[in-house]
Amino acid sequence: MKHAMIDVEALGNHTHGLVCSIGAVWFNPLSEEMVGEPKFKVNIRFQSALDGGAVVTGDTLRWWLEQSQEARGALFKPPPIDETAALEALRLWYKTTKCQAIWSHGSNYDLRLLRHAYERRGNKPPWHYRDEMDTRTLFRVLGMVRQGEEPLWPFNTKPHDALEDAICQAVAVQSALKKLKARYEDKVEIVGHPEELG
Repeated sequence: MKHAMIDVEALGNHTHGLVCSIGAVWFNPLSEEMVGEPKFKVNIRFQSALDGGAVVTGDTLRWWLEQSQEARGALFKPPPIDETAALEALRLWYKTTKCQAIWSHGSNYDLRLLRHAYERRGNKPPWHYRDEMDTRTLFRVLGMVRQGEEPLWPFNTKPHDALEDAICQAVAVQSALKKLKARYEDKVEIVGHPEELG
């Protein structure tokens, strides 16, 4: 079973916010194996995104100015490329890995920004909307929130690096589903779409 975990860093938090970095990994959500290769990270040239209709919001820009130099530097390593090339690279990675579902941390940010970035360029994202999965719901149902007994990412030494965040979120999903399986005596499966089940 292959699922993808994706994370974006952006300079805007609304529908057409400027996505400046994309990180993704594939993983087996019902396994404890480490995330698989190839991992994916691409940074996007700000001007190319602006030329394509992306928008920067002042509060998000101010937030970035308050982050560490390392976090800001991660937006330029690897060197940024044009938005169209970045979106095409993500499409090829997703198709090559043949993932059956895609996760993000929350249902209304990372995937929404990417969907609108593709649409601004006259394309569709490479995944179907029915394949989108939300970590926040899973973690909250299981009590795995930052204020609880088990912080989600105590081992992430590079916060706001899209790839590092994606890796940590994938490992957290594996941990959450392990908890769920333990509660229900391993009677936990992830099935496909209803029309695929016959």
